Amino acid sequence: MKTRSILVVNDDGIQAEGILRLAQAARPYGEVWVVAPDSQRSGMSHSIHYLNSVEVWRQDAFPADVRAFACSGTPVDCVRVGIKLMGRKPDVVLSGINNGYNIASDIQYSATVGAALEAAFWGIHAIALSQDSPQCPVTDKYLPQLLEEYIDKKLTDSQIWNINFPGCPLEACRGVMHGCTVSKDSFYADDYSAEELDPDHMRFRVIPGRNWQGSEGTDLFAICHQYVSVGIVNNVG
Repeated sequence: MKTRSILVVNDDGIQAEGILRLAQAARPYGEVWVVAPDSQRSGMSHSIHYLNSVEVWRQDAFPADVRAFACSGTPVDCVRVGIKLMGRKPDVVLSGINNGYNIASDIQYSATVGAALEAAFWGIHAIALSQDSPQCPVTDKYLPQLLEEYIDKKLTDSQIWNINFPGCPLEACRGVMHGCTVSKDSFYADDYSAEELDPDHMRFRVIPGRNWQGSEGTDLFAICHQYVSVGIVNNVG
């Protein structure tokens, strides 16, 4: 019997494959609502719109029993507006499935995690979910069992669950590592290249990089060693 009210959000946008997969996976557990940005909003952390209005549009690319909306705001706005649209606080907020890991110290930039932390501010149970790429067979295998295990496994109002699925082949995945701590290192080791366009004008381009070394027991270690990482992220307070 469907007994829960579930709000699904993301930062990759309403058209992202990850949020459709997550909404579909959540349907057996309750009444599902989706509120997601109208375009890509990655890296927006916990930002909100407060000087301008936020608009929403009904979407029909989801199953008929899922009420879905695109939002002009940030992922955190999607949580706040979603609560208004639902007319009540949901039982759980699911944020994701993000295209790209949200682990280690890099989670402070993540709007996927930021949206889940916003839910925690409201006293709502929240889970952030991320994977290495949209085509992730490890996610297909482990998502159903992890939702079953964690959808009602509530934490304090200052904590969320953070789940990351490795991008390795399914046969290479070593299982689930529960209780991972947040690594103090960075996974994304980006740098910048500088180009002088004229004496008063420069352009900086991101040079992507990744760090594949993590201390044992951390989320970074789990992903580097091809485990699904499950751990707690602490909010302020």
